[in-house]
Amino acid sequence: MSKKDRAKQERAAARKAKSDLKRRLMSYSLVAGAALVAAGHADAGIVYSGPQNITVDAANPNRSIDFDGSPADFDIRFAGWGTTYSSWGNSLNIQPNTSNEIVPVDLGKKGRYAANFAQSAMVDACAYWGGSNARNLAWASYTSYYGSGSGGYFLGTSGYIGVRFGPPGDQKYGWIAFGANSDASVGIITGWAHEDSGDPIHVGDTGGGGEPIPEPSGLALLAAGAAGLASMRKKRS
Repeated sequence: MSKKDRAKQERAAARKAKSDLKRRLMSYSLVAGAALVAAGHADAGIVYSGPQNITVDAANPNRSIDFDGSPADFDIRFAGWGTTYSSWGNSLNIQPNTSNEIVPVDLGKKGRYAANFAQSAMVDACAYWGGSNARNLAWASYTSYYGSGSGGYFLGTSGYIGVRFGPPGDQKYGWIAFGANSDASVGIITGWAHEDSGDPIHVGDTGGGGEPIPEPSGLALLAAGAAGLASMRKKRS
């Protein structure tokens, strides 16, 4: 084969390789886009408040949480009481409005306390629901004729309150992220979310609203797609 024919063959092979690379890069970009769109659709039912830093204390004794744009669904309250016969220290409680409900610890006296859910636990119809009475989150420095102490499943720690709200037949499940200090003098609400479709929700799930970047697998696809587009633009120029 002559040098001229060999050079012609090499140029043809180079053009084919370039064309194949272009097709592959375009395919990566399309896959990346489809993956990100699918991820967004999967979590489209979750409505997230965004990160919050709402203090509940003596200066701010009542904080309302509204999940769906209606009147407030839940109130988180601070209280401190004193009487002739007993002295109540600090107390942080959650009060559901109308027919809304909170998941308590269990039946009996502990049913007065809101359960502290771990992240990713499920809030659904199978959870025990304690009606619409106020639920204690944290209390401290109680003294009386009967004794003294402190308690509550959010005292000196943080976690998630499981809730459901809305009229019968159209109830929705959600969570509230909350924590209190060791003497129940300060509570902090750091966010809330609910599943708008009425499906169960994992506590802590923000539907992607709490993360500015995709999950690692989606990020890898996005990077591949972006690199491909950049390469194609460079080659065109």
